[in-house]
Amino acid sequence: MRFLEYLYYRMYKAYAKKNDNPFWSTFFYVAVVQFTFMFIILIYLDKILQVGNVVSEAQLYNFKRSKVLWISLNIPIFLFTYFRFSKRNYTYYEDQYSKCYSLNKSVKIWMLVFFPFFLLLLSLLFVVLL
Repeated sequence: MRFLEYLYYRMYKAYAKKNDNPFWSTFFYVAVVQFTFMFIILIYLDKILQVGNVVSEAQLYNFKRSKVLWISLNIPIFLFTYFRFSKRNYTYYEDQYSKCYSLNKSVKIWMLVFFPFFLLLLSLLFVVLL
């Protein structure tokens, strides 16, 4: 959880410097990171169910295409992101993470922007190697 709070702090600060709307931009960024984690879990769960012959491929295909699945994943992530991160005042995050000088210097914003994509590609590579 602290990892996502740190991401929220750094991205909010970066979007504020760019004169972009930091509230919505950071909200969607943290939601994308959570979607990435959820997507990775779904990929591994899909592979486990296929390899273990627990569910037929046709049932998995229909389940993955169902709107109920995607709605039931998206709405909780948006609600969690809003109530957990966006409802708090930015000063809370500033008090928590502004004193992390070495971390703030070593982790660049471009690293944070590419983090979800890198994580997704790394996990897909791992799935292919399995």
